Amino acid sequence: MIIGYVTTGTLIVYAFDLASVAGSSTLSHIAEFGIVFLMFMIGLEFSFDKIKAMKQEVLLFGTLQILLSWVIFYLVAHLFFGIESKVALVVSAAFSLSSTAIVLKSFNETRETHTGYGRNAVGILIMQDIAVIPILLLISLLANHEARLEELLLHTFLSAVLVLFILFVPGKKVATMILKLAADARMDEIFVGTILFIVLGASALAGYFGFSYSLGAFIAGMIIAGTKYKYQAEADLSHFRDLLLGLFFITVGMQVDLEFLWNHLFRILWVLLAVMGLKALIIYIIIRFFRSAKVAFKTALSLAQVGEFSFAIFALSQSNGLLDKETHQLLVLTVIFSMILTPFLLKNLRAISTAFIREHEKSAPAFSGTIGLHNHIVVCGYGTFGKEVVAYLKRYDINYIAIDYNLAQVEEGIKAGDNVQFGNIAQKAILEKLNLEECVAVVVAVDDTRKIRVICESILQKVPHCHIIAKVTTKAEEEELRELDIYRVVNEKHEIARLLGQAAISCEYERLKGR
Repeated sequence: MIIGYVTTGTLIVYAFDLASVAGSSTLSHIAEFGIVFLMFMIGLEFSFDKIKAMKQEVLLFGTLQILLSWVIFYLVAHLFFGIESKVALVVSAAFSLSSTAIVLKSFNETRETHTGYGRNAVGILIMQDIAVIPILLLISLLANHEARLEELLLHTFLSAVLVLFILFVPGKKVATMILKLAADARMDEIFVGTILFIVLGASALAGYFGFSYSLGAFIAGMIIAGTKYKYQAEADLSHFRDLLLGLFFITVGMQVDLEFLWNHLFRILWVLLAVMGLKALIIYIIIRFFRSAKVAFKTALSLAQVGEFSFAIFALSQSNGLLDKETHQLLVLTVIFSMILTPFLLKNLRAISTAFIREHEKSAPAFSGTIGLHNHIVVCGYGTFGKEVVAYLKRYDINYIAIDYNLAQVEEGIKAGDNVQFGNIAQKAILEKLNLEECVAVVVAVDDTRKIRVICESILQKVPHCHIIAKVTTKAEEEELRELDIYRVVNEKHEIARLLGQAAISCEYERLKGR
């Protein structure tokens, strides 16, 4: 898919003669919002508690990878190839970063973020995204000969403290309040608009203080991750992320100069292999001290590419006179080829690692998923019937999770200590969070029976052999569901009538017995 996007961008430029538009800063800013929404999704998955649990991967592995890669690439560029010190610093900083967009999108789709190497990769990528700030600061320092390092560092530190304070103290309270109002409205467009407002507002705030937009979005995601709106927010914005990420890679393709590529192809390929090989080796050595050889190898292979933030670094460096046009194009094409190669590497991680590493891998501790349930029962609806079903399951200590789109009912369940989440069960992205493949059954107990068929169809489309137990009110609804492959349909009127009849018969039996 990424190759298609990049190729599309290149074809657009040459087919419609848009070379002047390809380098437009406006287009780059629009495309950057693909990374913004991706970072927001990452923030949703990594609250403070989870980052604390991943402190080794984020703080140790991430810091070591960035520093060692930066130093080694700098030494190679400056000492062995005679590249000017300032240029070598910029290039080595960019090469130390990997692609958050490609790696996390691939790992999320294949659920590899919960593996040992997936956990390592995610931790390192988070630290890399944080490291973009000092890298951009360094470029400003190198380009501005009059600026003093002490002043820049002090200004950056104070700005960071102010941004974090605004987002985490009043920002969190305001975000929770307006999300509650949006959820109470029970209108999808209002809830989506509110999430967009929070993401873009946090991004704009970070950008105003000189940080990357994506960092603000990441913090916004971490804020919402601690609320009950997490899953619905992720489901609603996934399409924005995919659309804008596609636009991002199209703009990357628009920067390709085919004439330069043809004239310097072997030089580009040589630099590509050298960079990816050296970077993979550095990551492998770091991880191997703490993990098995196979986990270290998979982590290294996953992060061997150069990331999308390098385009921003190269563009800023060129505008500040640190890079000439030819060097800029060479670096951009090297990064593009590393991105094109990455999906093939990620798709064949197991086969490649098995071919190179012949050892029995010790299973890494599992990284808990968003729901973390197995052999559980999913209860759709936390209304009158849903509450009774949950109470019954709790009585027998059965693993369950309940989902409801009525915020008041969700809050009531949370206060009661029940495992209830806010979300629209008919949405595909919400269904993916419920681990339906490993659930025992799904109980559809929504009060609004008009939505039952839509819910059942969505579930069966996701998991065709799922055991669905649906509650209906009328005979017509029961007949309608008979067309689907439903495990059992319970007509509440029929069942109540049966129970009332049994009670009446038992009374008659007791009367006859008393004679």
